[in-house]
Amino acid sequence: MEHFKPPSGMTLTGNVSENWRKWEQRFVLYMTAAELSIKSVAVQVAVLLHSLGEEALEIYNTFDIAKEAPEEVTVDKILDAFRNYCTPKKNVVFERHQFWTCIMQEPTQIDKFVTELRQKSKNCEFGASEDDMIRDKIVFSVTDKSVTEKLLREPSLTLQKAIDICRASEIAKERIGIMASAKKESEVHAVDMSKGVRHKNKLFKAPPFQNKKEKVSGTSRACTRCGQTHIPRSCPAYGAKCRACGKVNHFAKMCKIKSVQTLQAVDSLFMGTLQCTQINEICKNEESWCVTMSVRGIPIEFKLDTGADANVLSLELIRKLPGNVTLKPTETILVAYGEQLTPPILVRATCEQLNLIKRIEPVKATTPDTKDELVKRYPEVFQGLGEFPGQLDASTAPYQHLRMYKANKLFTILDEKDGYWQIKLDKASSLLCTFNTPWGRFRFKRLPFGLKSASEVFQQKNSEAFGDISGVHVIADDMIIASVDEKQHTEILQKVMDRAKKIEH
Repeated sequence: MEHFKPPSGMTLTGNVSENWRKWEQRFVLYMTAAELSIKSVAVQVAVLLHSLGEEALEIYNTFDIAKEAPEEVTVDKILDAFRNYCTPKKNVVFERHQFWTCIMQEPTQIDKFVTELRQKSKNCEFGASEDDMIRDKIVFSVTDKSVTEKLLREPSLTLQKAIDICRASEIAKERIGIMASAKKESEVHAVDMSKGVRHKNKLFKAPPFQNKKEKVSGTSRACTRCGQTHIPRSCPAYGAKCRACGKVNHFAKMCKIKSVQTLQAVDSLFMGTLQCTQINEICKNEESWCVTMSVRGIPIEFKLDTGADANVLSLELIRKLPGNVTLKPTETILVAYGEQLTPPILVRATCEQLNLIKRIEPVKATTPDTKDELVKRYPEVFQGLGEFPGQLDASTAPYQHLRMYKANKLFTILDEKDGYWQIKLDKASSLLCTFNTPWGRFRFKRLPFGLKSASEVFQQKNSEAFGDISGVHVIADDMIIASVDEKQHTEILQKVMDRAKKIEH
């Protein structure tokens, strides 16, 4: 019995409880078939752990049973441990909700639906009334009104009677469909035989063939599943399997999937936009790019069209070429917008191969886009202590100058770090800024903070250095850059950084 293979490793994804139930059943069958019961307990345990698979074996190593002595471990203990691990705690209310909300999908057979209900009822604790609950669920779920009426007419309806009624309805529908299909085919053959047939020495004309896709009077209509006209609920395609997609309840000629696949099989290529009246006038437009190429010694003027997908040469020009030209059939469709006259066209790839055009890569802008890029590009402007040219004379008069701006939309404020200290004082001004300390007297060599005229003096220096740049507005130790759009704003900011770099050096 060694030719029996153990079940494959257990799957711990998806519905783990159901996966364990199926796996345990397969393993018990394998133990019986392989006669493992006559072998030692250690061998049985080893076979079980080997069959579980690597992922389940890692879970077993976390169980308390794995810490017990090997001689105390049995197959039943391992199965119980995994059963407790994989089976969640049962919630009867939820399980019954799952049972009553189960839907009978069309065209599900009654036997399959009953099997599904029995699986769901296991955890519902219906007890002795389980068959009654399944019977009621069948009555509630049947979508055919005539079957529901039959079920409700039974005074003492049992589960088995309900199943028998549904089975009989399914068989009847299937047979009616077969009979209707055979009858329809015989009617079609009768129409195709001849325009008139003899019967009892009288001439009867066959009824005129009616278009299957046209609606007819009464309750008949064009069916989207069989393509024929029939009364409701008598479609011959019911239960039939489509030869195109493999699905049921429609014929291959009405299959929508087949139509989509046929549509996708056709390729199309764009030939460019044509706005011409005569082929020989194509390249007279100055905006068109044309080149004269020699094809088998015949000069032909081609239009360079980088937006087209296929090279184009008319059949008339091909017939003028010397020698034999082999033409092959193709399913590709060429699409052109405009007139039907098609000039000779060379696409982008061909133009590049013939060195008629050359791709030019875009040039990346050199202006900084972010604050970090600006600091990285002008590191010397943002480091250390700067210095304005010249020295401050103590006799300098206060300076105040403001300019107004109305139409600007983008603004940037630049704050000069330790701005006052960037102005050097001459000796006379420095002596006036002497102060006393416990360690002696000291004097400022650069403009100190706190002087009454310091703000106006610093604004004057700023205006002298940056005031001539359009869009720059100096207010005390701040510079405001104002512009109407982003492009102008970037240009002004770069000019300010370049000027600051120049002053620093």
